[in-house]
Amino acid sequence: MLNTQPLHAFTNSDAQGLKDTAIPNVQVFWSQCAMPRHVQAYPFGLVFIFQGHKIGYMGERRFQYGAGHYLAIGLPIHFECETYVQNDEPLLGIFVHLDVAELSSLAAQMMASKALPDESSERSGVEPLPITEPMYEVLERILTVINQPQAGSVLGALYVRELCYHVLQDANSTVLLNHLNRSTPQNRVAQTLEYLNQNLQRNPSVPELAQQAHMSTASYNRHFKQLTGHSVVQYTKTLRLMRARHLLTVEGQNVNQTAEQVGYGSAAQLSRDFKAYFGVPPKLAGAL
Repeated sequence: MLNTQPLHAFTNSDAQGLKDTAIPNVQVFWSQCAMPRHVQAYPFGLVFIFQGHKIGYMGERRFQYGAGHYLAIGLPIHFECETYVQNDEPLLGIFVHLDVAELSSLAAQMMASKALPDESSERSGVEPLPITEPMYEVLERILTVINQPQAGSVLGALYVRELCYHVLQDANSTVLLNHLNRSTPQNRVAQTLEYLNQNLQRNPSVPELAQQAHMSTASYNRHFKQLTGHSVVQYTKTLRLMRARHLLTVEGQNVNQTAEQVGYGSAAQLSRDFKAYFGVPPKLAGAL
């Protein structure tokens, strides 16, 4: 049983939150109450939940991640999730942001010493995987220094590297290794997801995204759905609407400005899609 007491130093009166820790690229997240199904953005990284659990949805796929399992996220992605708390204890966990260059260096060292799994396979871009005993041991050390500025910045970084070593050793590490290999469909789709995020205003077409991935349109569509659970069109529409909600509620833009920023031809079309997706018109986005 991991001692999660150090994590409580980061939580406050807010019902939920995400905070940096003393360890580079490691954040603490929490939620005091259950949350209904909603779209959430995840970068390339690892999710460890120590209290409570979440259920993720990617198209028709449904999966749970919580105590005993971690979530390996092999590409920057949006998907739906529900949050559950237990026995009045908050959902509590950490997110480990993975640096592609550092992980590639580690993987190369492991490959040279034959410490990587032999077989690779194509799978979803997000996988819940069991936490092994060596991972638990490293997580215990990570939690010990997570709120100690000096030890966290020095030892914490070493512990995270050790954690990644054990993650990559696992037979299921393909979900991460495929992101590091530029020749894999997962890596190519991941690059187009970043391109899409940066070019929503232009509303890139599927053939354009396929060209960015150096794939045929049919192949790109197939791999995209396998990795994200959605068609390119469905995923892009959701991404545009999520960005629209952010612009309306956080940045205070009006509907016309928002429509232009997320690639809609008119404010009327954005309003129709926004209400169909969120159940309220854009002017009531603050109530979401």
